[in-house]
Amino acid sequence: MPLGRAQDKFEVPFEPDSVRLQPAEASEILGSLCPGESIVGSRIGCRICPAGTSWAGDGAGLWVRSAIRGHLLGPNSDDLLISTSGCEPHVYLFGGHVLFSRRHGRWAISGKYAPVPMGSCLKIRNTGGVDGLVCFRQDSHYDSDWAGVSFEYVEADRKMKLASARDNLKSCWSAQKSAVYIEAEIVSVQFRRGQGSTGTLVIAERCRRGSLRAQAQRACVRQQSLAGMDPLTAPFYSYRLQYTFDGAWFTLAPTSVVRLRELDMCLAADQK
Repeated sequence: MPLGRAQDKFEVPFEPDSVRLQPAEASEILGSLCPGESIVGSRIGCRICPAGTSWAGDGAGLWVRSAIRGHLLGPNSDDLLISTSGCEPHVYLFGGHVLFSRRHGRWAISGKYAPVPMGSCLKIRNTGGVDGLVCFRQDSHYDSDWAGVSFEYVEADRKMKLASARDNLKSCWSAQKSAVYIEAEIVSVQFRRGQGSTGTLVIAERCRRGSLRAQAQRACVRQQSLAGMDPLTAPFYSYRLQYTFDGAWFTLAPTSVVRLRELDMCLAADQK
């Protein structure tokens, strides 16, 4: 398949609250995750897939993708959430995550490994002193790309969807072409702290849907890249979504209800 804009991964729309693991920390956490099989160097991970992963025992290995540190379990806890890649199929976004907590001066696993990486996250501290996470994840298929922003707590079953984007331009190279082409991206995510533990989350997104221009149609027939051209006949429309944080969860602001509905219509795959 040709290379082009439609195959590029989405940009993370904020600066994540990630931390860089020091070699001693990495050795400590991997020592409990995959004893005797850890690698700490230019890459950090396990030589074989550890117990609990879909491909446990496989030699492809598991690798640390990102780490975020905070009060994830309680106001006085010191926790480290690791997102990983490897050892999982596409349905789990090719990775997972595992939680460690600092106890008696050492990192110990406090939550069993779970599939699906957390992605890139922002910490939002609630009224009780616990950090919730606004996370950005993305996925790619042969005919489309997807990205989403959600809010969640590590120990809560509930996950709140805040925004999503999709891009199916690269389906023009496949045998089963899309009836309508969609191009969207989450441009920015900003949290503005208010009084106490309250605040406002503002998400800027743009989206368009329409037909391919003649130049893009010819490029698709020839299996050529769409890079450097404006592929769709339709213009981009901008959407601003505002959520209010009450110290625990987010609520969509009344002024954003219509805009979210319009954005969902732009992103809908089953509408021409």
